Amino acid sequence: MAAPNQHLSFLSSMVPLALKLDHTNIAFWCTQILPTVCAHDLEGFLLSTRLCPEQYFMVQEGEGSSQPGSVVSQPIQCLSPKYMFWIRMDQALIHASTCCSLH
Repeated sequence: MAAPNQHLSFLSSMVPLALKLDHTNIAFWCTQILPTVCAHDLEGFLLSTRLCPEQYFMVQEGEGSSQPGSVVSQPIQCLSPKYMFWIRMDQALIHASTCCSLH
């Protein structure tokens, strides 16, 4: 799985496709498009097997403190970096798949 800090710069180097998958071009997609998708670890987005992570995670304030007897207060809700990465990647792929088909 791709790391949350992975850059999305490779998307700008991909050539937008005006050719949408249908029964006449399956061979082209299998030999040209799918290897590119797999090389960038994106098949989970296309096949819906890479589910969106939880948006928030809970952290105890003072967690990881090295001071003995430190007071632990209520949990704090933090935005998940994995969630933010997933959203950025999902939106970038949606844009890449629709930018040339809108007229």
